[in-house]
Amino acid sequence: MFTVKKQAFAEEYVANSGNASAAYRHAYNTHAAPHTIAVEASRLLTDPDVALSTMKT
Repeated sequence: MFTVKKQAFAEEYVANSGNASAAYRHAYNTHAAPHTIAVEASRLLTDPDVALSTMKT
């Protein structure tokens, strides 16, 4: 399921020249530990909907 937050992540990922951690922080409005952000951002990049969206834009 392609949620609003996943869409925001994909848009930010493209806007930030591929900086997944910055895109995750912005889309999910979080101040989690850097390692947690990196892991979750990486997980999102493997989501088929997110991956397809980042390739289209």
